[in-house]
Amino acid sequence: TQTFELKAPRGDYDLLLQSMTFNDLVKRIRIDEFTEKSGIRIDEGLNLETKPYEPLLLTGELSRIEVEDTIFFAQPGKNLRIRMDLVRGSILTASHTVNSITIATDTFEINRRRFVYEIVPQKGTNIVDLLMIEENGDRSAKRLLIHAEEDDDEPSDTGIPDALIDGEQEKQLTEEEIDDLEEERLRLKNEIDQLAGYAEGDLKELLQSIDPAAENIRSIDDLFKYLEEHYEDRNKIEELRAIHKADYDAGKLLELMRSNSDRELRDYLNRLDLEKEGITNAAELLRHLRDVAGEKGFNENDLNRSFKRINGNLTDTDRTLNELISYAKGDLYEYLRNLDPDEYDIQSPAALLDHLVDQVGQEFEPELLISVLSDLVSDRPVEGFVEYLKSNAPKELRDLMRGLDLEKEGIQTMADLIAYLLRNAGQLGLTPEELQRLLISLMADYAIAPILETDPILQKRGIPAGLTITGGLLFAGILIFIILFLRKRRKNRENE
Repeated sequence: TQTFELKAPRGDYDLLLQSMTFNDLVKRIRIDEFTEKSGIRIDEGLNLETKPYEPLLLTGELSRIEVEDTIFFAQPGKNLRIRMDLVRGSILTASHTVNSITIATDTFEINRRRFVYEIVPQKGTNIVDLLMIEENGDRSAKRLLIHAEEDDDEPSDTGIPDALIDGEQEKQLTEEEIDDLEEERLRLKNEIDQLAGYAEGDLKELLQSIDPAAENIRSIDDLFKYLEEHYEDRNKIEELRAIHKADYDAGKLLELMRSNSDRELRDYLNRLDLEKEGITNAAELLRHLRDVAGEKGFNENDLNRSFKRINGNLTDTDRTLNELISYAKGDLYEYLRNLDPDEYDIQSPAALLDHLVDQVGQEFEPELLISVLSDLVSDRPVEGFVEYLKSNAPKELRDLMRGLDLEKEGIQTMADLIAYLLRNAGQLGLTPEELQRLLISLMADYAIAPILETDPILQKRGIPAGLTITGGLLFAGILIFIILFLRKRRKNRENE
């Protein structure tokens, strides 16, 4: 028996009982002149119905399929026994595929925890996808890789570089060492085969054609360096890196992407339910994301940026672009999201900002870029930008800054300063629109100032302090000439 106390005026009420484990229960009660002041007693039993259980999909380390290893080496045509621990009372389905062709699918009723799965592997890489469904509906998935090759007594077919097995060096290798080298070669070959299964088109063909021994590829890092040297689309390589880093597991890849994405993509990833969507591996996850991208508000560039962040392979340009995207709004946000730096040969933060200056008024309004540049340097005091203008701006703007009293004008932030300058554009003989363009150029220079010490090219850049605005700059054409002149000077200095 439970007692609850609350005060309420006369009327009809619905008493709602909610629980994590039971369905909501609504009990209609009435309080009127006949209701006892001591309260209402509900004598009849309340029939609480248990909520239906929502089964889990467990992959990777969370999978309840316990097996000592997921990579095996065997001989084709010979029986292989794989011991595993499973959940008693569950149903296990094992699907055996070779070269994307399903060879067999078997179903087992698990009556004991310990289970032995037997398979006769075919020559090449055999993939066994295990799916265990428990009595409560929970599902666990696990993928096994079995690499089967014929035994060969000829040393030239072992895959070990000739330098390791010819002449005197052959005597230096013990049988155990040769076995270790062979096993490492098979593991790497297995990795290559698995990556090829996730690749498409020319990249898939390249992976399938690789001979690790001939190309002196001895590790996964060597493999990705080889791909970077022989394949132009870096985005596809970064995607494969991310898949490999997630151990080809959909759950792990989803978590990595959640912590390495922004805005629309991150929001959708946080809502994504792999089990509900029937996603069981990394390939299905990426296929799903591309299918729903437009509808959910993200695009291919968002995915590519996520892969780079997962791999820690962001360039200075990538980092600057990501930061700009995080601040941007409206048309500028859309433009930055769809911008591929490689398409425009943008190789540095300076080149990125110069590119954006070129797009002002065509792809987005100048005030949007000003706002982003202001946010980009929000961690620095406004006094720093004032001092920068005193040294680098054209004469009339320098003079205005030298006579500026920040406290008197109530200027505390970059936004306050920009608003002040636009209100006083007339003192410089400029319209607000013309001053916006000039400020964009100056702010772009100031924004990259923190990286000057680490970029030898950018150390040379700067705007000549002696440049003067003459004649009040009554014509916008003169102003545009000056902006282009400043940008040309910067680019020339980068090439010195």
